[in-house]
Amino acid sequence: MNALFWRITKKHGKKKAAVATAHEILIIVYYMLSRRTPYEELGDDYFKKKQPKSPEDTALKLLEKKGYIIEHPDGKPA
Repeated sequence: MNALFWRITKKHGKKKAAVATAHEILIIVYYMLSRRTPYEELGDDYFKKKQPKSPEDTALKLLEKKGYIIEHPDGKPA
């Protein structure tokens, strides 16, 4: 939750970040109660891990997903 708060604070300010974090907590509590599961913290670096490293990496993953075989100029697969 801390990571979410500070990530939103950078763009929208503390007040909106507080409301967005409270909203996220309500969603988490709803799903915890409806599914009867415990809360699992994803960690501070969850959003960083989830984001692609570069636009090139994103393009390569998309091409590979569509069935293309990508090779480096030296012959190694990407």
